[in-house]
Amino acid sequence: MVRVRVRVFASLRERLGWKEKEVEVEAATVEGLLKKIEDESGAGHHIIIHEGGLSPHYRVFLNDKDIGSLNGLETRIRSGDSVLIFPPISGGCFGIKRIGIQNTGK
Repeated sequence: MVRVRVRVFASLRERLGWKEKEVEVEAATVEGLLKKIEDESGAGHHIIIHEGGLSPHYRVFLNDKDIGSLNGLETRIRSGDSVLIFPPISGGCFGIKRIGIQNTGK
């Protein structure tokens, strides 16, 4: 068994009902960890792993390194590791000038 500290952010906190916790998992890979989190969520569908890969726009970090720069979902985890999971985040835009559009009635 591997025990890791997991933190989730933004809308994922609301979906899972927690922001940080220790998770024990038998499968010592990022994929095994994410599947366990999803199975325990009771959501009835997978939101982090989709069609055999990481859902688009999700970011997962293992010990402050993006798993995309490691071995992806097959990245091995060890007890004491720290995992951060970021769902897709969108927002406003800064530094763009507001453009006024005038209604000409045409």
